[in-house]
Amino acid sequence: MALASQSIPTNDRRRITFSQRRLLTPKAIGTFSIAAAVLLGSWWLLTRDGSGAGDTGTDGLAGAGTNEPSMDDLSGSGRSAAPATIGAVDPQPSNRTESGGTQSGRPSLRALVAEDRAAGEADHAAGSAIEMGSRDKPVDPRATSAAREGAQTPPAAPTRPTSPTTAPANAPPQAPAGSPGLSPTTPPTAPPTAPPAAPPSSGPAVSNSDLSKALQLQASDPVMARTLVTRALDAGNLSASERLRGYDVVNALGKSLFLNTNVNPNDPVMKVHTIQPGESLAKVVRNEGLACETLLLKRINGIKDERRIQIGQRVRVPKGAFHAEVIKSEFRFNLYLDAGEGSTERVMVASLPCGLGESNGTPTGLFKVRPKSKLIDPEWTHPKTGEHFASNDPRNPIGEYWIGIMGLEDKNKDLAGYGIHGTVDPESIGHERSLGCIRMLADDIAYVYECLVDPQSTIRIK
Repeated sequence: MALASQSIPTNDRRRITFSQRRLLTPKAIGTFSIAAAVLLGSWWLLTRDGSGAGDTGTDGLAGAGTNEPSMDDLSGSGRSAAPATIGAVDPQPSNRTESGGTQSGRPSLRALVAEDRAAGEADHAAGSAIEMGSRDKPVDPRATSAAREGAQTPPAAPTRPTSPTTAPANAPPQAPAGSPGLSPTTPPTAPPTAPPAAPPSSGPAVSNSDLSKALQLQASDPVMARTLVTRALDAGNLSASERLRGYDVVNALGKSLFLNTNVNPNDPVMKVHTIQPGESLAKVVRNEGLACETLLLKRINGIKDERRIQIGQRVRVPKGAFHAEVIKSEFRFNLYLDAGEGSTERVMVASLPCGLGESNGTPTGLFKVRPKSKLIDPEWTHPKTGEHFASNDPRNPIGEYWIGIMGLEDKNKDLAGYGIHGTVDPESIGHERSLGCIRMLADDIAYVYECLVDPQSTIRIK
């Protein structure tokens, strides 16, 4: 007989027994139903054949309702024209778009799963894979690696394979012999080749062989390039655009060969002089019999202060004399340097723009530098108005430099007052605005002043 304290009331016993039962509450029933629906839906997705309209793959793209891609799809994706076989293993990952848009001819989920499985098995077994339109073909290891990484790396647009031989029109294109199928993410690599020497000057191809060779040799052999471009320009058979291109090459080579302080032993128009005790640049000009101004030696050797030259210092000096050629139709002042010692060879070292006389007032023919006519910051009187300009007048129309010229031919030997000078009107360069003289920009006339000297230098105007 139980004690009163050990007995359990009937109601309490029922409550304890009832609390130990597992009842299906509405909440549990709902959860179970949702889980069952999810499982059924997953099973249906895995077992469907993908032929129904509105079929949606795992990449979020709606199918077109057919197994065969259209010709637009083939031309855009680069795939074979053969129909896709459901469940076939394609070593190439499908063309998925990053935006998730609709695209026709998408493989089903089963094909994608089989594709991933095949890619994984190929890495371990190194066996042959089945490719659409081709069997028993070796698979490039890069293709299987790219297929495995396809989910992380968006594939690049594949290219349509081409066959080296002629195939029937209805036959699927085959990969070239000895070239396994490659994944779109791994395009075929071309064999490495040595980069050709590209010409520094860009532009359309030129018809003149000398100019074409000069463009090719501009970087590798500038001395030969300068000879060739000079020959091409002197021949006079270049087009207007080719002549402008040739002038650009001349100025570029002039900076690298003539105005560069480095000594080029292969340059036929330059030589090296070693400074002797007690020798100045002016004495170098006299002792070497140079046909240029002392200022030019400072320019081409980068000498800021000639008083600081040292004994044993090597300086570059020109071998021969400078000459000029003015082409009126182009408003060009071309500067040449000969090789000296009786050589007839000359090279163009600069091509500069210039201005000419109004109403075709600049005379033509062969000229030379008039003796004792070279002046720096000269005074000048206008021959028509009589207005006088002092040497330090910033309004002086002839600028800072004047080089008088005299004719050497019957048609121009009696002409006087003509010369080459600067200008205070840079806009007049390229136009006919002077009284007949040759105008140049301030920096250009300073350069020319240093090069042209009496009696060696000549100027031909044509």
